[in-house]
Amino acid sequence: MSLTDKVIKNTFYNFVSQLAAYLFPFFLIPLIIGKIGQVEFGIYAIAYGFIGAFTLFDLGVSTSFVKFVSEYYYKKDFDGLNSTINIGVAFYFIFTVLFWGLGYIFSDFIIDYINIPPEAFEKGKFALHISLFIFFIATNSNMFVSILISLQKMYVNSLLNIFTGVFNFVSIIVVLMMGYGIYGLLYC
Repeated sequence: MSLTDKVIKNTFYNFVSQLAAYLFPFFLIPLIIGKIGQVEFGIYAIAYGFIGAFTLFDLGVSTSFVKFVSEYYYKKDFDGLNSTINIGVAFYFIFTVLFWGLGYIFSDFIIDYINIPPEAFEKGKFALHISLFIFFIATNSNMFVSILISLQKMYVNSLLNIFTGVFNFVSIIVVLMMGYGIYGLLYC
């Protein structure tokens, strides 16, 4: 496959992935608010915000892995490639375990700090724990994404985002219609 074909393929799937990521919430937010109410939607939005904020703690490390994986792969230095991948996997695992542990230990303080109403405190704490778990899974997949980018196969990541987005979209609708509320929504 030529470089032009790779760029077109990667761009197309990235565009579709981004479009889905913008359209799904547009249709879901009114449904979610209607089913769980404004207070619980606020908790859901905070949990969603935590996930986004937690991903900032990558501090660009994944970009450096893209550089080194690309370099070792195209030089056919498989020892360097394996070493880089192993270091990346270990780094992300240790980083997320530490971050998850701190978040879990200080979860009462965090929920209290953001002024979750007392009657929703347990739901807020649950939302924080779910967002920490999602952070753990998503951040540990960064090495996989870095490898795909290094090999010019960004379309694979975009396809995975599309499929998981569609699954999430459908599962949220089903869970809300079945009456599982914020707990079902957070599991989705």
